Amino acid sequence: MLIDLHVHTDRYSLCGRSSPEAMIERAAAVGISALVFTEHNVHWPADELAQLQAASPAVRLYCGTELTSDEGDDFLVYGLTDRSVVGAGMTAENILQTAHSQGAAVVLAHPYRYRDAVPDAIFDHGIDAIEIMRTNIYNYSHRRAVALATALGAVTTAASDGHHIDMLGLYALEIDHLPEDEHTLADCIRSGEMGLWID
Repeated sequence: MLIDLHVHTDRYSLCGRSSPEAMIERAAAVGISALVFTEHNVHWPADELAQLQAASPAVRLYCGTELTSDEGDDFLVYGLTDRSVVGAGMTAENILQTAHSQGAAVVLAHPYRYRDAVPDAIFDHGIDAIEIMRTNIYNYSHRRAVALATALGAVTTAASDGHHIDMLGLYALEIDHLPEDEHTLADCIRSGEMGLWID
């Protein structure tokens, strides 16, 4: 089974260009078993996600968030128990400490995409995984992300970072069984039991 950990929609991300319904339909068509909506600095309301899931049972839906730090780095966070305490503009240290105190997993999204450095906080407070493959990632960024993950002993992930239906199905993670919820998804990410999948 395939899961895409990094997906945006036009409902909650200003940069999203496809509806959640269209993203789900496309995922099913290209063989993606599960999508994680990681809208920018916001979580899907649980009732909305449940309604969407009930209407689209072919693809399992999860919710995370992509938090942008005060330095402009992006962190994918999965499995928060209290979503009200996070938002845009937090320090990287605060994001990591808050997420880890709740048992959530944190993935550094597309490192080296916007600047020639990564936050010091990932060395001081740990990072659960590094995103090394995604749509529109350049070779120099990929190589540096791999080297960073190796140096930290961190799990590596691949995801579409899909903002449009055409971006789904290029990168994902392969998994034996789908997690029960976002908390077990966080456990799966930390464990590194999912394999990189590239079309």
